[in-house]
Amino acid sequence: MDLLVKNVRFLSPDGKLSENKNISVEKDRITKIVNASDKTNLNRESQVLDCNGDFAVPGFMNRHTHLFQCFGRGLMDDIELTKWLEIIWKFPELFSEGAIYYFTLIGAIETLKSGSVSVADIIHTRKCCG
Repeated sequence: MDLLVKNVRFLSPDGKLSENKNISVEKDRITKIVNASDKTNLNRESQVLDCNGDFAVPGFMNRHTHLFQCFGRGLMDDIELTKWLEIIWKFPELFSEGAIYYFTLIGAIETLKSGSVSVADIIHTRKCCG
């Protein structure tokens, strides 16, 4: 289904904040951008998303992450870095494959909800990677 994103702002290629625009998306491609005041009906059969002047940004790419470690976030904030590294390197071996799977799934959900559209997840353990 095509999409009409109405009343959205974004950074233009020259780095300036745009006025409200309407963006026509067809088959996952932006096909036209016009001023929101332009009454041209861009897509007659579109789903409409009215952004009310909100800001649109492209999806982020997380190029280095350890999704399974999200489960341990905040548990070791008060220890020295070298001690933390000793523990975190053993972290995957302390849990079952099923637990690591669910920790990673939770991390993936957090990643998507924060605007990342792709990740390079890094995990190497004897349990999951041989």
